[in-house]
Amino acid sequence: MGSHIHNQLGNVSRFVSLEEFSVVIDSSKKSWDKLVETISKEVASLEKLTSLQFCFPKVDCLEIFVTTSPAWKKGSCLTFQFAVGDHDLTCFQILKSFDYPSYKCLTLVNSEGVNPVISKVLMETLAFALINHKGVSKLSDFGIENMDNMLVCLIERCDEIETIINGDVITKGVLECLEELSINSVLKLESIWEGLVHLGSLTQLTTLTLTKCPELKKIFSNGMIQHFLNYNT
Repeated sequence: MGSHIHNQLGNVSRFVSLEEFSVVIDSSKKSWDKLVETISKEVASLEKLTSLQFCFPKVDCLEIFVTTSPAWKKGSCLTFQFAVGDHDLTCFQILKSFDYPSYKCLTLVNSEGVNPVISKVLMETLAFALINHKGVSKLSDFGIENMDNMLVCLIERCDEIETIINGDVITKGVLECLEELSINSVLKLESIWEGLVHLGSLTQLTTLTLTKCPELKKIFSNGMIQHFLNYNT
């Protein structure tokens, strides 16, 4: 299995004019784990890349691409679907249930903590899925200022998350473009928003889906509800 993959992908950098590249593979397979660092470096060397779908079993492999790819450094020119962490082939289907184009998507699965490279990718991300992630108590741990462009957010099976946004540690409106927020099986979730509400926050939100959140005590504070009313009158 490993040698077969290597034979097919091991010389990616030879295709200097390649614009679109897609690798969809079960990252839990040991053969991929052994090859992905080398292939990440090869893909990063493709200067004319405009579209990339790729499975990174570790954040370190994503960092190789982000820090060395000329295509990534061009910013808005590159569309992407990244899956990071130990996942199976279903990871790329997770965000396709939303009515948005499947470009500039990041799915973080079975990972832990906050890595600066994830925050950097979030700055370009339109759709974000956080699944079975440990080491964060709120979405804003990733740096809420990095999510200005986000349209869709899915949070699932993140057992340490207690709230989504802590408004007391931010100084301006956030998630101003977010239209859909879906939260599923987040067992310790107590609220969506805590603390101060800044002008502009969540003003585009049209869909909120909550499933299996047994500790949820309040969805929004009174301040947040008044904030919504002010924007809809």
